[in-house]
Amino acid sequence: MEAFVAASVVLGVKFAGYSLAASIISRAYGRSDLSSFMVGGWRVVFGVVGIAVWGIAACIGTLAQIVPRGPTGAYLLWSGLIPIRLIEWWALLWLLYDRPVARVALGWKVAILGTLWSFVLDIAVFFFVLYQALNHSI
Repeated sequence: MEAFVAASVVLGVKFAGYSLAASIISRAYGRSDLSSFMVGGWRVVFGVVGIAVWGIAACIGTLAQIVPRGPTGAYLLWSGLIPIRLIEWWALLWLLYDRPVARVALGWKVAILGTLWSFVLDIAVFFFVLYQALNHSI
């Protein structure tokens, strides 16, 4: 049950954060017709798929064979999320905002800031997990 609660909190934090980002992105693209919650939901879906691909590659052995163990390996694995998240943000922009990719400069700005925002949300999730671990709740 604790795993379900933890997963719900993680997805909730990501959904809320991505929905907030979606309202800003929609203004930048002049798209008042898009629901921030719908865009946030799509971003969570892209994130779940992206982290699943990253996790499978890390666990099955593709990354495990080339990434050293210890802090250096952890940094390399986390930095491996950067291109995945850039792809996720570009996919979201292509799907919902700029299908012909006509506004490349704005797209890069959103993709880079969105990637940074994803890591900020990870920090919030990290503190939740840390709090739970220190209180022996998970």
